[in-house]
Amino acid sequence: MRKIRFFMLAAAMFAASTMNAQSSFSFRFGGLMVLGDLAESQTVTSFMDNTRAGNAAAYGAFLGFQFTQGIGDGGLGVFISADALWTPSNQEIRKMYDEHSWTKPQFINIPVMAGVHYHMPAVTVSPYFEVGAGVNFFMKTPEGVSGNLREYDMTESFAVMGGLGVMFNDVFSIGVHYLLPGIDGVKISTKDVDADYDLKASMLALRLGFHF
Repeated sequence: MRKIRFFMLAAAMFAASTMNAQSSFSFRFGGLMVLGDLAESQTVTSFMDNTRAGNAAAYGAFLGFQFTQGIGDGGLGVFISADALWTPSNQEIRKMYDEHSWTKPQFINIPVMAGVHYHMPAVTVSPYFEVGAGVNFFMKTPEGVSGNLREYDMTESFAVMGGLGVMFNDVFSIGVHYLLPGIDGVKISTKDVDADYDLKASMLALRLGFHF
């Protein structure tokens, strides 16, 4: 809760400090490459033998929105953003689960961020940079035998991100972004079973954006 209150305070300061300046709205989507513990495969014969059996995410996808409020006329601005990131299990895990007719887990991350953005406005091609921090909501979907699925709670963690890329005519952008969804890792919380654990995870995203 402390992390959420911190983010709400940052959002309020964001709104108060940027009144009467130029603003923009953007929609973005792209692909993800999962890094860290979340990308590692474990070789097991049953998902019940090891609560980390399915923690082997493949490449994923995401979409999101961002509101950016300019500060003056120099290209500097502050932003608030929200994204939905989806990563399925990798091919090895999917094959193992299919052989046993198990339900395969998937991984959902929803980072809500506030931060600083910079690009040179009103030029044909401009580099852009941004950094942010906020709250990431993480959930692993149910897995296991039909009728006896292992279910998981949504958890929250303090997250940071950074990215750079190129913007064209203030309308279209392409960039590479790095997301650390949990400074201390994301927590996988198993419902009704004392089998919680943390995962060190990070993601690299190729992001395409449209700005209005």
